[in-house]
Amino acid sequence: MVEYITTKEKYNLVVDGIQDYCARIAVLQVDTETTGLDPHTSELLLLQLGGMKNQYVFNFPILNSLGVDWTPIEKALENENITKILHNAKFDYKVLLSAMGIRMKNMRDTMIATHLIRAGLQKKGAGLDNLLDEYNLAKKDKSVRTGFIEHVGVDFTPEEIEYAAMDVRHLHDLHEILMRDVEDLGLVDVYNIECAAISGTAEMEYNGVFLDYALWSPLEASAKKIRLEKKEVLDKLMVPYMGANLFGEALINYSSPVQLKPALERVLGHSIANTKEEIIEQYVDNEIVAALINFRKAEKRITTYGSRFYYENVNPITGRVHCSFKQTGSTDSGRYSSTKPNMQNIPRNKLYRAAFRVQFPGWKIVGADYSSMELRLLAEFSEDPAFSDIFLKDLDPHCHVSSMIFRKPIRKKGAKYIALDGSVKIAEEDIDIHLRPVGKNINFGVAYGQGPKRLANTLTAEGAPTTTPQAKGILNQFWTVFPNVKIFLLSRVKQALKDNCVRCVMDNRLRWLTTMNLRVAKYKAHASNIAKNMSLQSGNATIIKKAIALLMQAIADRGWTEICKLILTVHDELVLECKTEIAEEVREMLETCMLNAAYRYVHSIPMKVDSYIEDYWKK
Repeated sequence: MVEYITTKEKYNLVVDGIQDYCARIAVLQVDTETTGLDPHTSELLLLQLGGMKNQYVFNFPILNSLGVDWTPIEKALENENITKILHNAKFDYKVLLSAMGIRMKNMRDTMIATHLIRAGLQKKGAGLDNLLDEYNLAKKDKSVRTGFIEHVGVDFTPEEIEYAAMDVRHLHDLHEILMRDVEDLGLVDVYNIECAAISGTAEMEYNGVFLDYALWSPLEASAKKIRLEKKEVLDKLMVPYMGANLFGEALINYSSPVQLKPALERVLGHSIANTKEEIIEQYVDNEIVAALINFRKAEKRITTYGSRFYYENVNPITGRVHCSFKQTGSTDSGRYSSTKPNMQNIPRNKLYRAAFRVQFPGWKIVGADYSSMELRLLAEFSEDPAFSDIFLKDLDPHCHVSSMIFRKPIRKKGAKYIALDGSVKIAEEDIDIHLRPVGKNINFGVAYGQGPKRLANTLTAEGAPTTTPQAKGILNQFWTVFPNVKIFLLSRVKQALKDNCVRCVMDNRLRWLTTMNLRVAKYKAHASNIAKNMSLQSGNATIIKKAIALLMQAIADRGWTEICKLILTVHDELVLECKTEIAEEVREMLETCMLNAAYRYVHSIPMKVDSYIEDYWKK
């Protein structure tokens, strides 16, 4: 039965019923209807609570104008003993936080459950309407939904009220269906961690990060200068092939694939599939291709991170950048991705990062990231004695591997290394430090399943020209020194090809391979790479999300909700913005939560967190 509430008297009666329902059932389905997707600029129209038998649709604008006491609703939604079932819970969390100051607890999300079950499969519609139809629970008229967007007034049609009610009517049944698959597939633990991270994900989106235009704007001018320099280098190399105009510029539009493809084929002496990055990077040892890649990087700094970035992404109400963080569904490994904008692609150049900073005096940015997280996980999972020794002795993993490959000392000042007598010492100066990135690329190349050809291209692009046979020799040397790493990675490939799916050895997260024809060599190779790095990426993702859950609880326990805010996660890093007077305590809390999250899963390898306190995003 649908109860549509627009009066104070009916509200008071219904609230008593909801409290009684929650006391008996301890489960509540929740949904909202709004005028848009941005909680800072949109209005809450309807709040729906209830279950299969009774659905309560609250007309928020009318009830709020009547001054109803929302405290009973707030207590129910913030009660950790009452399970809240939602679909795309982070959206409703942000809406209720903005409109009512409510921070929901103990949420279950049918969208997240769907993503976990279907990871790696061809993407189906994971919207609530699609799922209700797919599981034969209900068929909804999707055209009704558009009536809420930019809705004017406080009146709603019977169709709109029924549509809103249906969103909570079937959520419990849908969740029960999905949970059967979650349980059968052994995904309960990872589902619980994903749900525990919902509030942190929503808080990051809601809080956003301040971007200082005064620091950001000048970067475009310097980027244009760099682009011009890179173009001059490229033009000089291309003129013999394309001819020049009166200004000495090559007669080609580098942004036109139609012009660029035949030009590159002339340069290389053979045909190429297209001019996309993944194709041309195979020929990075050619100086023209290398110059083209450098020009494109410079071009991207302007087109992607110029003044347009600021005007497209800074919220007019908050003055902050509020990107969308995707916990699941975007990356099958479970790692966070972000869009609108993609914060993970912000250049690591200090000037770009420093433009993201505190918005008001008296606040600080506190950040921390895991040191060599995935390599430490590889040591944990493979149990390779020599590889584990790198972290047990707190050596620099990239210098150590470079030294092993080049058979000479490669040291970073201040970092530990193994001396000729076998003792561990601290380097007093840099020695051949330019070769350290080679070790880094080898380490991560192994972790991500790179073969000799791809590793050769990567090393060449990093300024260490390497042929494919040389890269093969480097990998063979790596496997000789760290044999158990190879055994572990190959065991993951064997399991994946046998079961048509990949599992993370740490949290059992699943990634299906059934959409690939594994009899075809290129798909088998792709599946093998997925199998090799799934445990590392998924393990990384789970630890970060566990850290977020612990962090949100720690902030709440200390009563810091209004003075300490989670604002960002990028790769292995978590970033908060807090009052200056508690910055040191926040730093300690952040490190503790991150290490506790890691040590829940990692038992033989020491984990390390590097933190900072600054006025800006430092990493």
